Amino acid sequence: MLSLGCSLKAPEDYYLLFRGMEAWGQKNRTVTKRTLGNIIEPPEKQQPLVVAFEVGQEPASFFGFSEIEWVEEPEIASIVKPDKTGLPVELPKVVIAIQDKAFHQVCQEENINLIHWRPRNGRLENGSNIVQINFIPQGFSDIAIYHDFLLITAIAYGSQIEKNTIDAIRAVAEDDSGSPVMLLEGSIESYLQYFSGKMDLQDWQRQLQIKKY
Repeated sequence: MLSLGCSLKAPEDYYLLFRGMEAWGQKNRTVTKRTLGNIIEPPEKQQPLVVAFEVGQEPASFFGFSEIEWVEEPEIASIVKPDKTGLPVELPKVVIAIQDKAFHQVCQEENINLIHWRPRNGRLENGSNIVQINFIPQGFSDIAIYHDFLLITAIAYGSQIEKNTIDAIRAVAEDDSGSPVMLLEGSIESYLQYFSGKMDLQDWQRQLQIKKY
């Protein structure tokens, strides 16, 4: 997990950020000759903003802007998802690019008993790129299977030859006889949110689609 995480952004050091905020506040108070209890009124208090229209009235037109007609947005397919700004961004129609040898090697190093995997290149048909995996977990409790699935997700993501070619991981945990025990599916987006600290382990588990046999 540590070796795979080297290529990603390290989690934020919130203690260091807090200390930086304290230092900045102290310096700003020294420059402005303020104390901790002093509060500066915002400019809106001193000079109220101009109201463009009265409450209950239609807004006046703004200089330099011309009105445009409303156009209904087309239905967004599954291949389109919002970016950080909330705007839809079309994902590239590429096939899943995983280095097979590296994938098997890291799974072996992490004691993941990988049976086989295969790509499902759904983006070519306006769907999602899903990596389907069969494996034998190290233990058959829910926690053990979740742990192995998280490792498999990290390994698959880190084994990509090109970035952003996988949308989700779908895995079947099997016993020694080949009978399915549990089916799990999780998105790469939720994994990255967990890895970056925006989501805890319990929240990541809640995002999983799980079916027990």
